[in-house]
Amino acid sequence: MGADNNFDNLAGFLIALGSLAVLGVAFLVSLVQAIRTRRRAWVLAAVVTPLVCVVLAVVAGAMALAHSKKTLGVSGAGPRQVTSTDNAVKLMAPAAWRDMPDLHDEAELELGDLVANEYLIVLREPKADFDGSLQSYAEFVAENMQAASDSDAELKFEHVSLGGCPGLRVSFPGVVDRLRLRYDLTCVETADAYCQVVCWTTQSRFAQAKPRFDAVLESFVALEGPPAPGEEQRDD
Repeated sequence: MGADNNFDNLAGFLIALGSLAVLGVAFLVSLVQAIRTRRRAWVLAAVVTPLVCVVLAVVAGAMALAHSKKTLGVSGAGPRQVTSTDNAVKLMAPAAWRDMPDLHDEAELELGDLVANEYLIVLREPKADFDGSLQSYAEFVAENMQAASDSDAELKFEHVSLGGCPGLRVSFPGVVDRLRLRYDLTCVETADAYCQVVCWTTQSRFAQAKPRFDAVLESFVALEGPPAPGEEQRDD
């Protein structure tokens, strides 16, 4: 729909511009004839034509402005707040990212930008279903992702805090369907759940995408909050 409106604005602008050019020629003809013949019809045409040109110029300018706003709207807009389908997680997504409900069957939040090849999913699992600490959970998730993406890179976890919740972040390469990818995985412990925030893009685009991934992670909020002090899940 946005592309159709954008095309309509551009087409209208071009039509108005063409009409303006034709009326400009008509004005010159009318002016010459009015001076030569002094006939009332030519004088009236010479007076009215500039007024019509002014109106068309205003219309063309308005359409050009609308077209410019449509063209720059995505890149110029700010981030938008999105909420997971279970209403448990909120974050700020880049303006160009759109909902992509087919990224993962079990994800509570799925976003991406097909043009930039940037994607994100958020999955939540009850802590009661996993026997282990955040460290064990993060290692378990990362190793499973590596197994699925033909990766044997060394995992170097970084301790982070997302919305006051403890987390572990790691980045590693992978290959899926002969496409070289780079994953940015952050596992977060909330009061009742473990969350996986998985960002990825192609290997060559990762450096460019990472600032956006960083900004999204910084905006992460778990509505149930962090675990109470001393209530973090531990390994047996």
